[in-house]
Amino acid sequence: MEIRWMGKRGMTWPELVPTVAEAVWQYGPPEALILQLGENDLPAQRGNELRRMMAADLQVLGHRLPRTCLIWSALLQRRCWRGARDAKKVDEARKKVSAMAARAVLQMGGRVVNHPGLVHSKEELFRPDGVHLSSAGLDMWLDGVRSALVEWQAESQ
Repeated sequence: MEIRWMGKRGMTWPELVPTVAEAVWQYGPPEALILQLGENDLPAQRGNELRRMMAADLQVLGHRLPRTCLIWSALLQRRCWRGARDAKKVDEARKKVSAMAARAVLQMGGRVVNHPGLVHSKEELFRPDGVHLSSAGLDMWLDGVRSALVEWQAESQ
């Protein structure tokens, strides 16, 4: 299995479809596409607007990549939401937005990776900035993604 990173640090949702289109043009359509994106949009954008944009873009990806398995990686908690006036409201929006994306991906035959152990109360899972995952947090995230890929690959054969 060949794995390619197709994002950038600080990426926001509006960059998703153009980034995927560029990668598909360069490398061809992927067999699976893991989507871990949207956290950076939450403090600055209303949840309803973000959900509408995400739903539309997920449909676009589903239509443009009919043989690609979309894998939604649930939006992660943070210890700090930069630019947020009310961190609790942002976290509530995170839950709603992520649940909507998970439903959309499942309806298209994709998969969902939840990260129940990656919680903001576990300080050791985050870097000092409270936003990015520490090595331990990244290991947990990668374990979840790896498990989803292994299950998908086993069922695809």
